[in-house]
Amino acid sequence: MRYELSFSQGFFTDETFPYETKLSEHATTVYQAIVSLPKEDKLAIAKILHSDNPEVYIQTESFDCDVLDKVMETNTCAQLSSPVDVYIDTEGFYSVLVYDKE
Repeated sequence: MRYELSFSQGFFTDETFPYETKLSEHATTVYQAIVSLPKEDKLAIAKILHSDNPEVYIQTESFDCDVLDKVMETNTCAQLSSPVDVYIDTEGFYSVLVYDKE
């Protein structure tokens, strides 16, 4: 079953957005989960964002924010309990996990 993203702004970004966000295996915001994605996943996502040069695009300052915009546009997750599986694309091929804050 799919759900709309009916979460507060703190679910998507926090006070570290965008320049001080640290990598994490248990991201507590969508943006942190995007920043923490492996390079291979970022390359695949760059292709669904229609990048002509994914290798360069994933290194730009705008890439992570563009993915966050795509998440907001897609507006879908797999479940509402932690970790929330947030879809990046409408088909649900690409997603990030967001965990509750400790």
